[in-house]
Amino acid sequence: MRGVRCGGAGGLFFRNRSIMKSMERSFISEMESQFDQVGLKPEKPGMFMDGLSLCYLYATGRKGLKFIKVAAELRHRQDMFSVFGEPVFGSSGDRAKVVVPFSGKVEPLIFSVVRRKDVKKIRRENLDLEIYTHSAPWPTTAPVPKGLDILTENSDIVPALLPASFQKLIAENEKYIVSIHLTDRGIADPVASKEKSLVVFDFYIPSDSEKVKELIYQFSLSYADRIASLVLTNNGREAIKQHRKQVEDILAKEKEKERQVEAQKQRLEKKQKEKEDRASKSRDVQRKLEEKESKRDIKKRNRSMMKIQK
Repeated sequence: MRGVRCGGAGGLFFRNRSIMKSMERSFISEMESQFDQVGLKPEKPGMFMDGLSLCYLYATGRKGLKFIKVAAELRHRQDMFSVFGEPVFGSSGDRAKVVVPFSGKVEPLIFSVVRRKDVKKIRRENLDLEIYTHSAPWPTTAPVPKGLDILTENSDIVPALLPASFQKLIAENEKYIVSIHLTDRGIADPVASKEKSLVVFDFYIPSDSEKVKELIYQFSLSYADRIASLVLTNNGREAIKQHRKQVEDILAKEKEKERQVEAQKQRLEKKQKEKEDRASKSRDVQRKLEEKESKRDIKKRNRSMMKIQK
């Protein structure tokens, strides 16, 4: 039985490796023309496997971008066709995440396009989206996706972040798209835990190789290039700055209120404990403690009266 399991794992690895190579061939030549280095090292170009079902592509050397990392999670293929048939990527469930950190100074922005059914989930998972963003309508200058929502800090900057050509591309590929997440506050995902300003694209991998190239280049890379060179108006930048300040002021007040409530709770607990400790002592000891407290209260009142007289 152990041999069967090992064989199954080995078969899964080689099947997914074949799928990775097929996917790599669909866009590697264009990737090599877009970046100075494709692969972890010059002597190790292309994608690589990490475990049975994860594969990665890493590229560096493009103006405005630190790197691009394509992380593909291939499903565990156990059906008979997958075991004996021709490996094909994009077969229901294969998913990719494209991470692009910016190398230069970019506009401070928090923005997301996300599947409507996942809005609550992505807010829970990303504090920046939970705190700073609200839902906004799609611009009507291009086809409007039916199942995707916009989360933004300021509705007025949406047209600058979603030009008509890009919105049209989103609408055409809506069934593949999970989310776009642009932020200057970093993400919790380990694929880029040390980066602050970046954009992350999450989508299901199509079986059509031309669609794969479209989602890698026109969808992910071209949009990252646009954000890297985007310049907001002074009014737009100031609106975001003021919005963040208002949000942070509210959070600070709430935090201070929570601190005061906690301090009051601790004082009451301390008094209750002192009361219980006193009750456990002899009557003579209790009387001495009461006298001590009475003297302390008198001193406090006297100090208060002196301050008032001054």
